[in-house]
Amino acid sequence: MHDPHHHPIENSRVAGAIDHTLLSPELTEAETLAGCALAKGTPLASVIVKPGFVRQAVSTLKGSTVPVGTVIGFPHGSSTTHVKISEAKRALTEGALELEVVLNLGYLRGGKRELVKDEIRAVCGLAHMNGVRVKVVLESGYLLDEERIIASHLAVEAGADWIVNVTGFGPSGANLRDVQLIRETVRESAQIKAAGGIHTLQDVLVFINVGCTRVGTDCTEEILGSFTNT
Repeated sequence: MHDPHHHPIENSRVAGAIDHTLLSPELTEAETLAGCALAKGTPLASVIVKPGFVRQAVSTLKGSTVPVGTVIGFPHGSSTTHVKISEAKRALTEGALELEVVLNLGYLRGGKRELVKDEIRAVCGLAHMNGVRVKVVLESGYLLDEERIIASHLAVEAGADWIVNVTGFGPSGANLRDVQLIRETVRESAQIKAAGGIHTLQDVLVFINVGCTRVGTDCTEEILGSFTNT
């Protein structure tokens, strides 16, 4: 994996695109905070933790440039709008600076587009009032291309800062074709994040090179180590 042409600027560019993801169901508080400690002193884009560990993660990363993010309606997006707003309020109160909200697939596939948009708009409005950015997760493995396009448009219209392909806990991982379709659909209206099964430096570079500004992975230590390992 080592390439003599990689240098600190490239390392920083890659690290600056990584959301260090600590969402596995079995992760304990201690394991989560160890992951946060790993991020301290790095130029990572963010650390994403489960809602129950936001306050602790913020405390661990105090004094760091790495913000804490969390998930809303995760992983299926099926909770009510009221519950998603409640989750968002708590996360904001505890210091989260980025929210990832999972789109309601049942609403989308049932043709309830306004409900999809209203829900995302409610979370985005609350977050943006507090200077917090929102990523909307499509969980595109469950969707047809037409539905991916519709979902992307609805998310942008509702105020999403990023569109994310998948949660990493659905039927598919990071599919280059799906990510490119989302990119072509939203163009410059929102940024794109790729997630799901991204394990290597090469994986990260592939998605950065097709226009993703964020990449979610739980293999951050190994990926950053690729710059120095021979």
